[in-house]
Parts: sequence; structure tokens; C-alpha cells
Amino acid sequence: MPYPVAAARGKSGGPEDALYVAKTGNDSNRGDSASPYLTIAKALTVVAAGQTIYVRAGTYTENLSIPRSGTAGKRITLRGFPGETATIAGGASACIKFLDNYQYWTISDLTFTSTASLNYGAMGSAIEQDSATGVDNLIVERISANCAVILSGANNIIRNNTFNGTGNTTYAINGAIFFRESRTTGLQIYGNTISNWAGRGIWLYQDIVDPQVYNNTIHDITAIDDTHMGINADGYGHESNGGDYYGNVIYNIIGTYGTGITFENGLNAPVARNNLIHDCTRGIGFINYEEDGLDETACNAVVKNNILYHCLNPFNIITAPGLSFFHNTIADCLTADDQNVFYLQGTAAQLAGLVVKGNIYKHNGDGGTSDSIFSFQSDYTILTTTNVAYNDWYHRSTNVVHRRSDWAGQNWAAWTGAGYDANSIESDPLFTDGTNHDYTLQTGSPAKDTATNLGVADDYAGNARPLGAGYDMGAYERA
Repeated sequence: MPYPVAAARGKSGGPEDALYVAKTGNDSNRGDSASPYLTIAKALTVVAAGQTIYVRAGTYTENLSIPRSGTAGKRITLRGFPGETATIAGGASACIKFLDNYQYWTISDLTFTSTASLNYGAMGSAIEQDSATGVDNLIVERISANCAVILSGANNIIRNNTFNGTGNTTYAINGAIFFRESRTTGLQIYGNTISNWAGRGIWLYQDIVDPQVYNNTIHDITAIDDTHMGINADGYGHESNGGDYYGNVIYNIIGTYGTGITFENGLNAPVARNNLIHDCTRGIGFINYEEDGLDETACNAVVKNNILYHCLNPFNIITAPGLSFFHNTIADCLTADDQNVFYLQGTAAQLAGLVVKGNIYKHNGDGGTSDSIFSFQSDYTILTTTNVAYNDWYHRSTNVVHRRSDWAGQNWAAWTGAGYDANSIESDPLFTDGTNHDYTLQTGSPAKDTATNLGVADDYAGNARPLGAGYDMGAYERA
């Protein structure tokens, strides 16, 4: 196949100055399209700001080091040639390593493979840093890998990549996308597909400020030492604040602690919205332990417009104050007897400020007419008569038992008679097609126009709230 013609390479950078690498090349060549280099390593030694390195089809067994920066106006790009598959095989070491905070790189359209263990030390990664300063202004897009991207730093974008761990069974607890420890700000992770991984799909650990994590698909995450989560945001007592986690689809994370999204250990004020989580042991978890003398109880999260189905425990909460759950739809979860929609562990102070309003819970049950489902498991002092309201709790046959403390259940009359769930209902919400997981509301739904203004401006589908005479319960508005 002939190579495309390119102008002679200069040092000024620009599309006409592209470098080429091919399996038919030679490192003594000019490096242009007609006379390509043999190795990517050679191209990296000469690439200048503004240039692109095109890697032609084939497998390149190399461990590469990024040697310099581009600039904001002249990024350096390392990419596969359009329409061809170029694979970097790193063996037991990183495929690409940043030796310092070399900035303004784009790495795209390449395949990465590794045969090494992906433990916390980050061996065998696709892309990693070798500097405590992190890496800034990096874009990683459209890569395919069975090994991880492990970084920290500012203004990085990880988008539209595919991570599939099939064939690499030695990895440990890292996420396929793992940002850790030092000054990670301006992070965007979106459009990625992560599957057949072990431990975590996406892991954000320590000093992560206001990440944007959205429109990712994560599934079939298996357990390593009981750790398996689709997304894990872990403050670990450091300055990890904010974050918007939305539009993610997470499923098939089954096991003792398999969780769709987990926020833990000092993370402050994240928002989880418009996510679809199904067939997980737990849906969304907030878990804060005091370890190593660190203050790890900050939370103050908002959980809104999410859809959860086929999750044994939809919400698992341990010592996490200031949580607000608005307009979520939970359907056909809790497939075992004596399970809880909200599992709450901690003192009144550790769980203070819990608000649960505008949600729909519908359970069809699989244990026959005698299966018991509980709305809350907690110490009764955690709940107040004003912070649980405007919800629809529905069970096919026995309805929901409302529990304020272990094994102290109340039926609907006793529960509402004590002042809980004001303006709530206990009726079939009439989903359009719940069997096929269409949780929009039928025109005659009793959940329509029966909620209140909870400060949620739109619904799961992006429609404005309200659409009718009032606000609807659940994740969807119905016109």
C-alpha cells in the first residue's frame, strides 16, 4: 500500500510536517511518509511542538518515554494512521511513560496491550506518569487497551476510549482509568467503555477537585479482595471536592460489595445524576470510615434523576452526612427477603441532614406474597418527619414496611400517622413498560403532578420540570 504524500518535514510544526512510523521503515530514514521510521521511540526523539506522529499498522513492542512538551497552540499528537490498527505492546512495563510534566500531548487511535500485573504501583499500564508533578493538558482519545491509564495532573481529558480486560487476568485493584493523589483538577472522563475489568472501572483517589465523569459505559467488573465498583471516587481524607457524575450506564457488577458508584472517605459535595445502574449488588454507595487518623466524613452529596433496577441494595450509606435524594426511580430491586432501599449505618450526627423526596420505588418481588421489603434500616433518630416526603413506595403484594430501626417495622398507616412521608403515596406508579425497563409514566399515573419543587430543573431525559400542572415523582416528567 503506498504511503500518502507529505511535504518535507521541517521544525516549525504543522500538519505538513507529520512524522511516520511503519514496520517497513528504518530509523535511519527521513521519517516522512515516503521514508518512515521503524520505531516510535525514534520518532519521539525528533518530534517538535505542533507535529503529529502517524503509526502505521502492526505491533510495536516498545516501552516509550515522552521527552518534551508541546504548547497550547501547538500540541504534539501520537496517533494510529487512519483506518489501520497500530498496537503498542508494553510487556511487563508501561507502554508510554511521561518522565516529567510534559504538557499538551494528544494520544489517540492506538491499541495498547500488557501482560503485567496492574497493581497500585502501576506496572503494565498503557499510559502512566513517572513524576510526582503529574501530567497536565493531556488528551487520550479513541484508544483500545487491556491495561490502564494511570495519571494525575490538571486539565486532562480521557474520552471515547475502550478498555477491555479480557485476556489480562493478572491486574489488581486499579481502575482502567485511575487518577491519583496529586492536584488533579479540570479532569474530564467521558464516552469511555470499560468492561471485563477487575476491581474498579474508574478510580479517582485523593486530591481530585471537581471532576466531570459522564456518558461512560461500565460493565462486568469482577472482585479483587471484595473490591469491585463501576466508579469509585475516594477522598481518603484529602481535598477531594465536588464532581459531576452523570449519564453513566453501569451494570453487571455482582458480588458481596459490587457497587455501581461509590463515594467514600472524605469526598465533599459530589453530584450523581441521570445515571442508569442495573444488575449490581449495590446501586450507589456512600462509605466513610475514619482511618489513619484522617477526617473522612465529609459528603453533602446530591443524588437525583437516577434510574436503578435489579440492585439488591439500591443505596448503601455509612457515616455520610448531608445527603439529598431527589427524583430517583428504583424498580424491581431487592430480590431477597428483608432487604432495604436505604441501608443507613452511623449515628444521628454522622447521618445528619438526610433528605429523601420525590422518588419512586416499585418492587414486584420474587419471593411470593410474603417477601418483606423495608424502606429504611437505621436508628430512628436519623429520620425526621420533614426530610422524607413526596415519595411513592409500592410493593406488588404486601407493600413496603417502613422501618426506622432494626426489626421495628411499621405499615403505611402507622408510618404516616407518625408524621413521616407527608404528601407521599403508596400506589402503583404505572410505568409505561416496566417489564422492558421503560420507566416513563403513563398519563394516568398517580405519581404525576404530585411532587413539589425540589430545585431539580430537568428530568432524566433532559425535559424541563415541571411539564404539567405540577412536579412528577421519579426520574421522568410526563407532559
